[in-house]
Amino acid sequence: MKFLPKSVFRIILCWMIIFFIQRIIFLLYEIPLYNHAPFGTILLSNIYAIPYDISSACYLTSVPLILLFIGRLVGKPFFIKLTNIYNIVALVIVSILASCDILLFGQWGTRLSYKAIAFLAYPKEVMASLHFGMYIWFILFMVVQIFCGIYLFHKIARINAEEEPRIFQLLVSFIFLGLIIPIGIRGGLQKKPINKGIGYFSEYSVPNFATLNSPWNIIYELFHKVNVKTAYQFFSSGDAWRIRNHIFECNQLPNADSEIIFKTQRPNIVMIMLESWSADAISSAGGEKDVTPFFDTLCNHGIFFDHYYASGFRTEQGLASVISGFPAQPETSILLNFGKFDKLPSIVHQLNSVGYHSASYYGGDLRFANMGAYFKTSGFEKSIGGDNFKDLPKTLWGVYDEYLFDFLDKDLSTMKEPFVSLAMTLTSHEPFDPPHEPAFPGNGLGNKYRSCLHYTDDCLKTFFTRIKNEKWYANTVFILMSDHSHHQPLGRSYDEPARYHAPLLIFGEPIKDELRGMLYKKIVSQTDIPALIAGQTGVSATSFKWSKNPFSPAYPEYAYYSFDGGFGWMTVEGSIRYHRAEDKMDVSNGLNDAVGKKYLELGKSFLQCLMEEYLSF
Repeated sequence: MKFLPKSVFRIILCWMIIFFIQRIIFLLYEIPLYNHAPFGTILLSNIYAIPYDISSACYLTSVPLILLFIGRLVGKPFFIKLTNIYNIVALVIVSILASCDILLFGQWGTRLSYKAIAFLAYPKEVMASLHFGMYIWFILFMVVQIFCGIYLFHKIARINAEEEPRIFQLLVSFIFLGLIIPIGIRGGLQKKPINKGIGYFSEYSVPNFATLNSPWNIIYELFHKVNVKTAYQFFSSGDAWRIRNHIFECNQLPNADSEIIFKTQRPNIVMIMLESWSADAISSAGGEKDVTPFFDTLCNHGIFFDHYYASGFRTEQGLASVISGFPAQPETSILLNFGKFDKLPSIVHQLNSVGYHSASYYGGDLRFANMGAYFKTSGFEKSIGGDNFKDLPKTLWGVYDEYLFDFLDKDLSTMKEPFVSLAMTLTSHEPFDPPHEPAFPGNGLGNKYRSCLHYTDDCLKTFFTRIKNEKWYANTVFILMSDHSHHQPLGRSYDEPARYHAPLLIFGEPIKDELRGMLYKKIVSQTDIPALIAGQTGVSATSFKWSKNPFSPAYPEYAYYSFDGGFGWMTVEGSIRYHRAEDKMDVSNGLNDAVGKKYLELGKSFLQCLMEEYLSF
């Protein structure tokens, strides 16, 4: 009678200890991301993790329960051996998942999600995010977990042949466990199984994420994929669009009402998307000094936007925002969906229609996240990719920035004016591997990140020094902006507004003299770039329904950004963050709850309409 329950509960206990070990490894490795979380809060993650650990342990033990029952029923020791083998195989798989999860959290700031799992279709690029030291950590984490797990299973849960139990006792034990195990898997007897909501017990992201063990989180993501057709339906469609349209009343004004910042209506436009540049590393944006000294010098001669926010946290989200004015989505990414991204509007198409010539420049694989296909459907007449930089030094992501800028310099000189181009840097992408002696010594991610930004900044200096004597330079506006921000160098939480604060600079000879050195202090979204360009060049902006012209007299100050499972809403009064799974709103920057609820309604309406349009494509 005692054999089956005792064996099963010992296996569950082993898994509970293994998950505790994994959580300790996670917390120790992610110390740089704690962002001032109190030690007591960090310890509490172990308490809030218990339901998830029990659920995963019961799930993993359901197979041994069946094997042991069959083995005892038919009297075959083979099934006992098979149970021991299963435990070890499951241990190895769980250890691999947990090790990957721990390492990637340091890069992405979130646990493995459905969106993140979708990027496993690009294994080369995923592996490129890891530096050599991280492979050492991966092996070390694996060894620790597997060694501890094998020891635990051997000492606590190894099943040996024993006296055969009576059939009646075996059946009673199996029925008893058959009721207990499912209750453990669902997390209790409440109406609905546990979800991620109970793990969000504090305002600090690392302790919250630490509550989720890797098997439970991955299984939840795979089997509870958010239904984007219904997940963000907060109001009737008519009410949502009515609230949303009120925000965009400024788009009804003609371009003639826009303040004009250029001396000419048809300047060349060169957009430079700086990989992972965070405002925290830009002195002009109130960040650290001496990381990007040349960029800070340029800010003194252009228009710098010090309250500019990225729409998402991945490059393809930034592309859709800058070229199409289409905001990032929480649960998916439109560039990953053929049949949708080709229906997006494009500022390049609009400029081509009035005589512009266009080209894009990217030093990596254009197949990644369908970027090459998106460039074509967006109207770029020429797309330069990694194949144009063969045999040149590069990171695992693509060619070093100095070679990209060298190619850009030469190629722009061959283009017929007026032209519009987009160049995307790569060196400041993880694993932060600059080609020269790092400006900030040390192996810490923060200094490696700073060194890469400093390197790209030096490449910008060389580039602008070379081109200032080119005949096309005097008629060229440069828009320098981040594709998305980054949690480095200060370890920002994945959902806080500062994680999305990024640099935006408009620089060049065509800018009116009286505006050079201007600090633009209004809140601006990454999705506002198309409407801004349209307002200055006189092309139609009507197709960019999610983009607002910052120089329109009726410009509303807000910025939306999305993260896995929710969105943020930035205003002059403060900000809110909304997490869908917990139906929870957080307010910050002194915003009171009453005003926060007003902005929550705006944000929900915005996101509902955004998802309705996404689904309509």
